[in-house]
Amino acid sequence: ESLVLRETPGVEEQLLDRARVLLSRAKRVYGCMQAYEEQGYCILTPEDDRWPERLLGMGGDMPRFLFAKGNMEILEAQAAALAGSRSIQRETMRIAYRCGRMIAEERLAMVCGGAQGVDAAAQKGLLDAGGRLILVPALPVSQLLRSGEYERAMQQGKLLILCDTLPDEPFSAPKALSRNHTIYALGEAAVVVAARVGVGGSWQGAMDC
Repeated sequence: ESLVLRETPGVEEQLLDRARVLLSRAKRVYGCMQAYEEQGYCILTPEDDRWPERLLGMGGDMPRFLFAKGNMEILEAQAAALAGSRSIQRETMRIAYRCGRMIAEERLAMVCGGAQGVDAAAQKGLLDAGGRLILVPALPVSQLLRSGEYERAMQQGKLLILCDTLPDEPFSAPKALSRNHTIYALGEAAVVVAARVGVGGSWQGAMDC
């Protein structure tokens, strides 16, 4: 209600109309941000001192904001990204679990996506070994936090959730694919445990990385 849009010579009326519509939404946006802050999130933008520097290498693909919940100090740790297929064999699951434990034993944080298959096995291995996890989910956070494992990790300061969309936005394939790039960018190195050759988000994200 306190925002004013001045008439500016040379600016098309259509653009001014669009700007007026966007400004009218400011109050609703503020209300949405307040609601998430009350749920324990802090909202980061690239101008924030706490913005992860590793994301700057993404250029135009960098997220425009992050909703963060959990132990922000984990962002300061050296981190390895880990990715892989959702549908895997039992042996691959054992390998992913062991990778998670090894990352914890090396005192690295792990960046992962919280999906079934490789993600779930590696995260369990990491947390069982007392490691620290940066989770960039494609599912709504409220759905993920029903898991007692995540809840315990949050209470112990072992978990940081980062969302490059609204935390309760439903799953979609484009959302999952774009967040893969954020996962890879947050790691100083990446491990892909299993991927289909030439297709899928794990493969494409690794190639782009």
